[in-house]
Amino acid sequence: MVAITVSGKIGSGKSTLAKKLAACLNLEYFSVGRQFRVLAEKEGLPIEEFIKKSPEDLHIKIDNKMKEVAKTRNVVIDARLAGWMVPDADLKIFLTAPLKTRAHRIMKNRHKRIAEEKKDSETWVDESVRREKIEWEKYNKLYGIDLNDLNGYDLVLNTERIGAEDLLEIVELVIKKAVKL
Repeated sequence: MVAITVSGKIGSGKSTLAKKLAACLNLEYFSVGRQFRVLAEKEGLPIEEFIKKSPEDLHIKIDNKMKEVAKTRNVVIDARLAGWMVPDADLKIFLTAPLKTRAHRIMKNRHKRIAEEKKDSETWVDESVRREKIEWEKYNKLYGIDLNDLNGYDLVLNTERIGAEDLLEIVELVIKKAVKL
């Protein structure tokens, strides 16, 4: 089995890279965020509120599902905790970018949703930053993980100046050199 994890901050390019990587390598794509968004939609709650109110056992259940997927499938896993939850992954990637860059991407990618929710850009960015803080505090409480410690990652990239296609090309090169597919 091959498992590649892509972790990172909101707006860093994590999901974009993970989807593109899964497609180009012909691997399954698994998104922990999508698992939570589906549940939030069923509850009729915004994702930020759902994450804040969701019980700890739900997080543990979804994280355990991620671990099982990594053991049993050829997969690219898109999750903030993927590198910590799947420590023996074939390649663990962490993406970051300055807040201003991430905010711009959040706005660009979620423009329609922002309009539908009648929120201005500052509100949306503030909510995203609050969501990230809530999630990271919850992860620290649940697992004792210091999300600022990136030592367990094989590849850490600041995506501020790297477009999605160039990022994919860089990661593909690393995979060719480091991962046996």
